[in-house]
Amino acid sequence: MKKLFLPLLSLGLATCGLSQILSDDFNDGSIDGTKWQQILPFGQSTLVESGGAMTSSGRGILVATPNMPTSYSITGSFRMNSVNELFKIVLRSDLSLSPGLEIYGERKGIQIAFSDTPRVALENHISGGGVGPFFYPFSLGQFYDFEILDTGANVSLSINGSFFASLATTDSVGNRVAFYSREFPGSSTTFDNIVITAVPEPTCFALSGIAGFLIIARSKLRS
Repeated sequence: MKKLFLPLLSLGLATCGLSQILSDDFNDGSIDGTKWQQILPFGQSTLVESGGAMTSSGRGILVATPNMPTSYSITGSFRMNSVNELFKIVLRSDLSLSPGLEIYGERKGIQIAFSDTPRVALENHISGGGVGPFFYPFSLGQFYDFEILDTGANVSLSINGSFFASLATTDSVGNRVAFYSREFPGSSTTFDNIVITAVPEPTCFALSGIAGFLIIARSKLRS
């Protein structure tokens, strides 16, 4: 039984590692249909891949094609290009319209909202509430790095390598992720180097601890 347990544990740990779900540096000049779905809700909505980056205008919505696991991270960079811009990343979405905000093309889910006001908010467009808005000194035309970690129970945001805010919630209506600009004509955000990575769930860390203990114990028995 002991001989069988360690190989099974090793097999379990092998499934716990980081694995890349999607990566795009937008360098080929055309939207990759294997990675992205486009939603253009209004006449002014556009998505343009050019100059090694993606630009969403007038609420052009770029949807990641893969379904997301329970726990994953999203990294990338963005630049707001226009006054009164509102760049959003929506998680745990089924891409349906957010009740009461249908005329704006808002999507239901957990939203991370960046504004040139300047402010940042984590908004719950499922059951309501959220955290923020919080001040952040954004400048138009400047790129900012971001990292979002969704564990299934908590969504956290880091900007330029520093933790910024988090929202504790298990609310979810789906497993899709999307990026979009404000609905105003001419309002736009450019984003780049999007990487989505599956990350280990807490049970994987527990397995790692058990494996480490067994390896040490077995080494002591042999010595």
